[in-house]
Amino acid sequence: MVGEFIIICAALALGGFVKGVAGAGMPVVAIPVLATFLDVPSAVAVMVFPVIVTNIMQVIRYRGEAVAVAKLRPMWIMAGVGIVVGTWLLTAAPEAWLGGALGAVLVAYVILRLGRPHWRIPAHAVGRVAPFAGLASGVLQGATGISAPVSLTFLASVNLTRPQFILAASVLFVTFALIQLPSLAVAGILTWERALFSLLALAPVLVAMPAGARVAGHLSQQAFDRVILVLLVAMAVKLFADSGLFG
Repeated sequence: MVGEFIIICAALALGGFVKGVAGAGMPVVAIPVLATFLDVPSAVAVMVFPVIVTNIMQVIRYRGEAVAVAKLRPMWIMAGVGIVVGTWLLTAAPEAWLGGALGAVLVAYVILRLGRPHWRIPAHAVGRVAPFAGLASGVLQGATGISAPVSLTFLASVNLTRPQFILAASVLFVTFALIQLPSLAVAGILTWERALFSLLALAPVLVAMPAGARVAGHLSQQAFDRVILVLLVAMAVKLFADSGLFG
């Protein structure tokens, strides 16, 4: 029991560290470990308050970049619409094929970035693409609980600095979390006991997150871009592994 507790705390701390470095990726790191010792609904519920609190912290910290990322406002709005649509329309989608498709999208994007490292969505097209990226992200979040393969891929393809990237991603994830919170409660997934565990889970996350931020402070923009690519590759591997399409 003590060993399991240590592993869970370590997973939460690692998730917080990754969040501090990249501004995203905490659930991708922590939830698979939590789900090993808890059931999946419990793992999702435990991450609710760490996701909300850490992203609100980042929104406050990087609020000075609001003007620079205002062009992404349509993405955030449509993400809220998409999560509702996804919850109602895509719950019957074959999970294996969906996960495999998301993994393929990530791999294709990473190959494109490695082959053409300076490729970005043209500035004049960002405003037109943003609503569709937001809608797709929301639909996937509502249907599968995973939006990062689309949302982070889109944000990584926009010419954003690290603070701008973190602010844009944090606003998006807060939008998702605040919409999902009442849904989890109504569905009986976020019980009072799990809510307490979720609050306790904040401790290792908040301890490790500043360490990640300090490391990130020494990263160049190019190094930060590479961190995001590594994070996307990790997501792709996990999606392929979970899909079971390859045995």
